Amino acid sequence: MALRPWPELRRSWQQPGHAPALAVIPLGLIVTVCVVDVLAPPHIHLGPLLVAAPAITVAFAGARVTALMGALAVAAQALVGVLRGVLSTANIQARSPP
Repeated sequence: MALRPWPELRRSWQQPGHAPALAVIPLGLIVTVCVVDVLAPPHIHLGPLLVAAPAITVAFAGARVTALMGALAVAAQALVGVLRGVLSTANIQARSPP
């Protein structure tokens, strides 16, 4: 059995036109984490979970879409910080439990 080159192997499992539909998954994750984070008690910070959005995106999209999801995740984290009034404090950073 001959080995196939990586680009051909990648194309063999990707279906054309599914990337836009799959982009709903990381976008939904960003929105969900933001809403739950804003509604959560002040001592709970879910912002670090936003890193999952670009991590999921890389499985089905290229570098530009993945970078866009990363930028949206960072913007969402900033929005949560502004809405909670903690953007300029240390509380917006990921921290370990005491």
